[in-house]
Amino acid sequence: MKTLVIFDFDDTLFESQSKIVVKSPRGVTKYLSSGEYASYTPEHDDELDFSQFEEYPPNPRPIVKTVKKLRHAVLKYGLENVIILTARRQSKPISEVLQNFELPQIFIAAVGSSEPNVKANYAAMTVEEEGYENVIVYEDNVRNIAAIKNAVLPLVGNRNFTAYNVRQQNDDHILVRH
Repeated sequence: MKTLVIFDFDDTLFESQSKIVVKSPRGVTKYLSSGEYASYTPEHDDELDFSQFEEYPPNPRPIVKTVKKLRHAVLKYGLENVIILTARRQSKPISEVLQNFELPQIFIAAVGSSEPNVKANYAAMTVEEEGYENVIVYEDNVRNIAAIKNAVLPLVGNRNFTAYNVRQQNDDHILVRH
């Protein structure tokens, strides 16, 4: 059975100190991590600055459990069947992180949007075009998991879709089957 394994990057494979800058019209500025932004609902007048996600992440730290899953997925399913699907616009900084941490140079789909349906549409298109029958997702954002699931399920069926929500718990990360 042809399997596609999808990993998110920020707060799934690596933690970093990259922040999203949120400026409100009232002059309030917030600095949110990608994890904080995942649960943030922007006001319609907010100005969002994602520029810190355009460059090499400051102080990237691997999330050991999912990095092990990445290595295992490449060994089990092949380099060509494992991808990073990120909201970042640039793939080069992620590629550099993978290289610096001696991780496999898998394909990086940088969709340039934090909108869950953008990731979902990319996943569905990949499944359809490449004829995948099974999909495994590792993602820290439950909205992204839900959107990908909704887009991919009609193509692979309920029994052939598995998602793991990567969550930080104390100083460790846990993988929760979703």
